[in-house]
Amino acid sequence: MGNHHAKNSVCSTIKPSTTSYRYVDGRRFQNIENTRYPMPDDDEELDRLQRQHFLFRYLWESNFSAPIDEILRDNKCEVLDVGCGPGAWLMELAHDYPRSNFTGIDLVAAFPSQIKPPNTTFIQGNALNGLPFPDNFFDFVHMRLLVSSFSESEWETVISELVRVTKPNGWIELCETDFRWFNDGPMSKKLTMALRQMTESRGAISIVTPLIHNILKNNPSLTNLQDEHRELPFGSWAGRLGEIANEECLVGALSGLSAELSPIMNVSQEEYANILKSLGDEMTNYKAFSRNHRIYARKF
Repeated sequence: MGNHHAKNSVCSTIKPSTTSYRYVDGRRFQNIENTRYPMPDDDEELDRLQRQHFLFRYLWESNFSAPIDEILRDNKCEVLDVGCGPGAWLMELAHDYPRSNFTGIDLVAAFPSQIKPPNTTFIQGNALNGLPFPDNFFDFVHMRLLVSSFSESEWETVISELVRVTKPNGWIELCETDFRWFNDGPMSKKLTMALRQMTESRGAISIVTPLIHNILKNNPSLTNLQDEHRELPFGSWAGRLGEIANEECLVGALSGLSAELSPIMNVSQEEYANILKSLGDEMTNYKAFSRNHRIYARKF
């Protein structure tokens, strides 16, 4: 299943339903039709995403795994980041590789509009409606942490668009995690179940890495498929990395979903907040972790 009609499409109009935002318990959320993405869209969340970017860079010791460092350094490459958020990943690469050009696209214009490197461009648009770029345009196409954003068929549609806009010999890389924690304790298990229930009630997929792997593997235009993973520890058992991962990837993210997850768990918002406060201790006692994948392939 692919979005073949989207060739050379123009940037789709983002349709807010009545107002651009809705507010729940003091947090701001996007109010865009047909989006499954559950996270808030406010300064607190944008700050968390920036900090999360540095956490993942530290975990992987790099900003990407595809073998493109040399061509980015030496050539005038075109790079696309789909779902770029506040643009931290893109702007860091734009600084590191001044000879290449970097484009970010996101449903919500949370990216910088003025203060940004000269070799960056940001566009508001929805990948599900077709990417507003010609075929075979980018040397490297990147997408990160959109778990809970798409149904199975939508993942196929979006990935077919990533492939379409990638040049022959260019690379596609998806960095994702699943709503699945390892060595998790009783409270963590309840949170995971609630997360999955919320995601699936929105029609999205909560275990995405095997699906992405298979979509890339079965695409006849792709070769050299690699699926690497690193374990992201939660809690002070893993030192500062585990503490930051617990604060940013778990407590910070889960606090933004309080209004949705507390009723699923049948607890008050106050009880939910207390669960999050004690989560680090449970994660430390059980030595819990998640798996973060980078799945990448070359187009031929």
